[in-house]
Amino acid sequence: DVSVLLLNLRESGWWRMAVMFGVFYTVQVSGHRTFLETVRNFV
Repeated sequence: DVSVLLLNLRESGWWRMAVMFGVFYTVQVSGHRTFLETVRNFV
C-alpha cells in the first residue's frame, strides 16, 4: 500500500534528503512548471 510506504519513509527520517534531491533533480531536468505539476499530482 502506497500510503503505508510513504508513512514509513516519513517516520524513518531520511525521506527529507530524498525529497530535496527529487526537487533539485526535477527542477534541473524538467523546469519549474513541471515540478509544480508533479507536486500537485503527488499531493
